[in-house]
Amino acid sequence: AYVNSYLRLACIARDCGSIDNCSQWLRNACRVAPGNSEVLTLVGNLHLSLCDWVPAQKVFEQLLATKDSGVESYSNLSLGTIYFNNLNTPRKYAKHLGYAATFYQKVLQKDRANAYAANGLGCILAEKADLVKAKEV
Repeated sequence: AYVNSYLRLACIARDCGSIDNCSQWLRNACRVAPGNSEVLTLVGNLHLSLCDWVPAQKVFEQLLATKDSGVESYSNLSLGTIYFNNLNTPRKYAKHLGYAATFYQKVLQKDRANAYAANGLGCILAEKADLVKAKEV
């Protein structure tokens, strides 16, 4: 019951620019509702906003492991974003580009109209200098 209140307070703190307070409210929410997909999604988003890629990746992989269809697409999109944002990692460019494409394609296989996944895939194609296909997506 308290988890929704904690999440609202975390979002208010985040929107006011108080990342420390946001993090504290999310910790409280995690204690009250461990494994709650809404809580984990906000925790992952906080890590994404801070460019904390590894913790964010772990959270979204954990969400995918729960097989919760309500957060599956969002988790796949987030993982695609994480890999795409880490293309500058030495010697992992092609690998990360491929992983990002795979995550975006998983979303598009379930929902052909998902604009976020289409945009992500278009960015990958543009990164590969395939502008014609990028425009088609």
